[in-house]
Parts: sequence; C-alpha cells; structure tokens
Amino acid sequence: MRFFTATVIAAGLLAAPAAAATYPVQGKWGESASLDKEPIDCSGRRVIDFRGERRFDSRGGVPDLRAVSVQTRGSGTYRIVEEFRTGQINARNQLTLRVMTDPERVELDPQRGPTLKLRKCR
Repeated sequence: MRFFTATVIAAGLLAAPAAAATYPVQGKWGESASLDKEPIDCSGRRVIDFRGERRFDSRGGVPDLRAVSVQTRGSGTYRIVEEFRTGQINARNQLTLRVMTDPERVELDPQRGPTLKLRKCR
C-alpha cells in the first residue's frame, strides 16, 4: 500500500506544471525612445503589459508570454527565459531586460530582433 501511495504522489508531482517566475517590472509600458522622465501617453503605441508571470504584447507576433526563469545579471539587468503557446507552436524565448537609470524606462533585448525601448504608460 505504501508503494502505491508513493507512486501516486510522485506521478502527481511530475505532472504538475513548473512554477513560473515573475517579471522584474510590472504594468503597461509603451514603445518610445524618448528620454523624458515622466510616464507617456500610450494611445496608439505598441504596449507591453507585464502582469506577474505574464507579458502581453499589443503588436508582437506572440501576444501572450510567460516567464519561466528570471536571473539577475547585474544592477538592473535580467536574463529572462519565457515560453509561449499558440495553437500550433509551443516554444521558449530568451531576452535581456534592462531597467535604465531612470526607472520609467526599460529596454527589452530579445535573442533575435531589435532592442525595444519602453517607457512607463500613464
């Protein structure tokens, strides 16, 4: 009986989803190269919305991503592994997130593609 109970518990743990990580910034951020110190009006802009372990992109090829791991790489720099699932594709993506000296600005530097400069939305 003990063997059966241990087997059932082990099978349940293996089937449980991996714990997700939390993004180091939260809220809505709009695409902007501006160096202003104030939050911006994000109407009509590409918006990245960080909500806990999820990241939503208003204009990206994948609108909903989930952080799998977040590792600090220095002052304000994070290496993030995220995953996404579409109807046809399940994949992982890596990027670097930098919180600039002005905390109202961040940069997303994906493994492929250009760096995305973001400012906090009002």
